[in-house]
Amino acid sequence: MAQKIKKILWFLITLFLISGSVLAETPTPTPTPTPTADILRFRLYRNDFMMPQNYEIFLLGDAYYLYINDDLPIILDPHDADDLVRIIDKYDVRAWDGFDDSNYEVDDGEFYYFSAVLTDGTSIYAHGQNAFPCNYSPAASLMEGLLLRADGETIEEDICGIYVYEGEGFGGNFTIIVNNDGSYSFYEGPLSSYMGEGSWVREQGSIILNEENGRNLINYFAAGNDVLVFIERGSENFPYIHLPDGARFFKQ
Repeated sequence: MAQKIKKILWFLITLFLISGSVLAETPTPTPTPTPTADILRFRLYRNDFMMPQNYEIFLLGDAYYLYINDDLPIILDPHDADDLVRIIDKYDVRAWDGFDDSNYEVDDGEFYYFSAVLTDGTSIYAHGQNAFPCNYSPAASLMEGLLLRADGETIEEDICGIYVYEGEGFGGNFTIIVNNDGSYSFYEGPLSSYMGEGSWVREQGSIILNEENGRNLINYFAAGNDVLVFIERGSENFPYIHLPDGARFFKQ
C-alpha cells in the first residue's frame, strides 16, 4: 500500500513539473513599445559608391514630409515616424552621437551620414566610412526599409531572390533563397550540408524567417538594397552555423 502511495505521489509531482515547464515555455505576446519621443528632423544618407540614397524628414506643422533623393516630398504616416523612433530606442541609436571614424584600408564599402533631432531634446550626429557605431547595420537597414515602403516600394518584390553569406571559410557558401510565394529555404554549405525550409513574413523594414521542417527556428533580418542583415536580438540562429549580429547576405 505504501509503495502504491509513493508511486502516485511521484506521478503527481512529475505531472506538476511538466505542466509548469509547458506553461513557462508558452510565449507571452509582447506589446508594441511606446516611442519615447517624436521626430523633429531626420536624415539618413548611405553611399555604397554605386547607388547613393538620401532620406530626409521634416516636421512642418502637424505633418511629416519625407524626401528621398531628388524626388518630390510625400507625407509620411505618423505611425511610420513612430516606428523610426522605436528603432532608435531598440538599437540605442542615441549612443551614435559624436561617432566619426573611417577605415581607408577597405576598398569601396560604405560612406554614411546620420542625424536626428527629437522632441525630448535628443540630437544625434554620426558619420563615417567603412567604420560603424554599434548596431549600425540592423538599425540603418530597418530604417531604410521602412522609408522605402512608405514611398510605395514593395518589399515583397524587391526582397525575393538568392542571397549568399559574405563570410569566408566554414559557412562561406551559406545560401538563403527567398521566394515570392512566402516560402524560403537555406543551405548552410557543404561542411554542414544542412538544408532547411519554411515561411517568411515582413515586419517594418525587416523579414522574419520561420523554419518549419522540425526545428521551428525563428530568425530576423533587416532587408533592403539587395542585402539581408542578420539581427541577433530575438533570433534563435541557425542549426550549425551561428551568425554574428550584423552578418550580411548579398543578393546574387
